[in-house]
Amino acid sequence: MVAALVALTSFTVGSVLWLARDVDMTLSVRSTADAIAFQAARAGAQQLQVEALRGDAPVALIDPDVATRAVRVTAGDLMAREGLTGEVVAVTAMDDWVRVTVRVEGPVAPTEATALAVAERG
Repeated sequence: MVAALVALTSFTVGSVLWLARDVDMTLSVRSTADAIAFQAARAGAQQLQVEALRGDAPVALIDPDVATRAVRVTAGDLMAREGLTGEVVAVTAMDDWVRVTVRVEGPVAPTEATALAVAERG
């Protein structure tokens, strides 16, 4: 009887510790994915069309092709630094904003994060 209780208690404690570790790692990866998406969107929003900034009515317009390249490079660098694998799922760059969605492989399942950055003339 005592051996059965010890075995049951050991199994329960081990299961709780394993679950806590997985939940902690999942939350950490989710937080990191959010940060990567935000920094990649920010890098894309900094890629402005110089011609639009000059003239009588200067406006901050993003160069979509250059912004997309900057997003992919920034996200790839940040994932590599964190030791994560993943990809940029979508990049939308229009007018003065950039929206980025990244997918990062997590311990249990992939995590997706989306961020939006807006360029401002200042």
